[in-house]
Amino acid sequence: MNQQLKRFAIPGLRWAVGVVVLLESVRFVLSPSAAHHIAQVGLPPWIRPALGGSEIIAALLFLVPAAADDEFIASFEDCRLAIAPATALGKNVSAPRSVK
Repeated sequence: MNQQLKRFAIPGLRWAVGVVVLLESVRFVLSPSAAHHIAQVGLPPWIRPALGGSEIIAALLFLVPAAADDEFIASFEDCRLAIAPATALGKNVSAPRSVK
């Protein structure tokens, strides 16, 4: 992917996902039919605003550039690069193992 396309595609996708999740979350919180379905399942009434509120917060984090900034992500790569020379010297640096 060339740099110009990447410069517009990633933020565009982030905004599209953020806006869609935000609108659907607000609709879920305010919808009387969602309240009816939640009550029919037997869940307590506070579940709907709690779930919708957490989804709204997640959508806002998608829309805030600092939460998905390239410099923020690059700072984690710097940590990884700091560990790499230690392993090349033969020091015992254990990486976290993935759970299968």
